[in-house]
Amino acid sequence: MKENMKKRLAVFLCILFVLPAIMAVLPQTAQEVQAAKGYIDWHGTTRGRKGILTVEQGASFYIGDFARYYNNGVYLGTASMFKASYSSSNGNVAAINSKGYVETRNIGKSNITIKYKGNTLNCILTVVEAGSFGTNEEFTKLAEAADVIAKNMPKAITAKNGFRILKIFNQYQDLSDNLSSVSDDGFIVEYYESTEKLVVPNASRYNKLYAQLERYAAKNSPISTKSSKKINITSIHATERQVTINLAKAISKDQILALKMNPSWYAKEKNLSSGNNKAYFFTLIVDQSNERHTYTGLVCMTKGSKKVTVTPCKANGKRTKMKKNKTYQIDDSLKWLKGKTFTVR
Repeated sequence: MKENMKKRLAVFLCILFVLPAIMAVLPQTAQEVQAAKGYIDWHGTTRGRKGILTVEQGASFYIGDFARYYNNGVYLGTASMFKASYSSSNGNVAAINSKGYVETRNIGKSNITIKYKGNTLNCILTVVEAGSFGTNEEFTKLAEAADVIAKNMPKAITAKNGFRILKIFNQYQDLSDNLSSVSDDGFIVEYYESTEKLVVPNASRYNKLYAQLERYAAKNSPISTKSSKKINITSIHATERQVTINLAKAISKDQILALKMNPSWYAKEKNLSSGNNKAYFFTLIVDQSNERHTYTGLVCMTKGSKKVTVTPCKANGKRTKMKKNKTYQIDDSLKWLKGKTFTVR
């Protein structure tokens, strides 16, 4: 379970802080150029540009949760987060409202069309007889967790509701990490092949919530230069056992929430146990005289504090000591420390 969580959360933080910057410099697709640098596509590689989706009769879900909108190569969220328009070619098979909520009625096929800012996305929706997918304990467990997400979907993530929402999200993700036959977004997964059978319709809400959390973190992260809430450093002091980074402004509740979306299992456990006031993440501490000599640094930020601490650790998380009179730099791939170095005193 821990290995699965490490991989999934590492991917999550990559998306939160790194992917937008990468996407911004990728070559534009023909569709993107034709649509004034904006485009929409289906979530998941198996569905491609033209979605092919099978559901059981009686299933209801938000199809816009599976459509992603990009502008200038930057992912902005699912179609269900914007004022997209929706239509169904066969309302007797699948009716759809202005919010993209599909209600399947009869067995058959319907072409679902999503439009937003001059971009069009199509999905061939096939409705099969209820019970065609069968049932098992994994379907039931994920359906129950998806219902919790659906009942708690926020209009927007805020510091007031965000910690509760993040807890619900983590509970859902922890469960999905242990399932072998159902993907995060409710599709049957058979080993390395993914079908387009939506067995847990309400799981579509996971995609929207994921995107909402992603946008919130990108905006509020104190360790991203693209964030509107980035921190300003006034000085750095270090002893053998701790680095102290002094800030011009105290850490806010929004910044703590953004940091709790973290890639490290160890740091995640500390984040969950620290309530809403502290957030942890890992970095590297690099010896400037010999870059092969590095430490793992456990960074701690506290709400309302102008001090950030970095504790040198071994790979197993146990604390260790840096060497006196040595100059170090905290690995700064996100540029939040602006290349500053410090000498241990």
